Amino acid sequence: MRRAPDRGALYRSLQDLTRSGGVPDARTQEIALTIDFPLAGPVVPGGAGSVPANAAPPSQMAQGHSAEGAAEGIPGILGVLARGKPAQIHVTDPGREVDAALFSLLGTESFAVVPLFVRGAIRGVILADNLITRRPILEADLSLLKTFAGYAGVALERSHLYDELREHVAKLQSANESLKTNQEKLLHAEKLSAIGKLAAYDVNTMQEVWSHQQRAAYLGGVISTAGGIAIAGDIDRYVRAHDVKTGKVLWQTRLGTSAQGFPITYSVDGKQYIAVMAGLGGGSPRNAPGAIAPEIKIPQAGQALYVYALDDQK
Repeated sequence: MRRAPDRGALYRSLQDLTRSGGVPDARTQEIALTIDFPLAGPVVPGGAGSVPANAAPPSQMAQGHSAEGAAEGIPGILGVLARGKPAQIHVTDPGREVDAALFSLLGTESFAVVPLFVRGAIRGVILADNLITRRPILEADLSLLKTFAGYAGVALERSHLYDELREHVAKLQSANESLKTNQEKLLHAEKLSAIGKLAAYDVNTMQEVWSHQQRAAYLGGVISTAGGIAIAGDIDRYVRAHDVKTGKVLWQTRLGTSAQGFPITYSVDGKQYIAVMAGLGGGSPRNAPGAIAPEIKIPQAGQALYVYALDDQK
């Protein structure tokens, strides 16, 4: 049964060894936080900081042959992070004291380390030991572990992409809900803005067949003819003839003042006529629409009777 490690000693060992020469750059710090190992670099003499006085910035470590040489000199796991290449670490290797506590934790004398790349950047490492098999770790093992790390990195990248896609989908759903809400508000506003409505209903089912909605209110009634025409006038002085089956406007004219009362139809010598009254009065049916739709100008004078002859065509 494996003995539980002294985590306090493990932390102190890693901190001491990174102070002795490791370069805990941003990526190393990220890895340390992931495995709960607080890494810190040596303090610059005469000031505070976590980077050695003679250490180059991480962005310069990949530039030039001298930078590669510096990376080769970094021991253990930190070296794997700096070089971005897999390696086998043995307890007897010189300069590997940084990993001494890990050997105690794993209970083995060697282990393999492979950097884990996600979107082209190192986001972690994969460690594999030979505690069970006690078989030497070979180059083929490192190659296989590197392949596994590649698949793991792809899986993590796809996981990130899935999270981003889910976030975008959530935003689109929210935008769609907002659009739907605004659309309903707009339709509601349009319905509220339509004060006047002329509609036809099926008397058998009482279902609406068609409707003509407008801003101006209808003050009078509507009359229909045997020829399939419905006549109605409104407060905005318009008189329109609609097709009784479809509601299509077949003809319209504008009067001198608002249409009032009920249109009538009559015939003289076989000729059919439509008579429409126009004028003032009406009380609240006239005043209320004027207050709701002040943009419609209602004449304050004039009384008239308008008569129109219908075409002989059926």
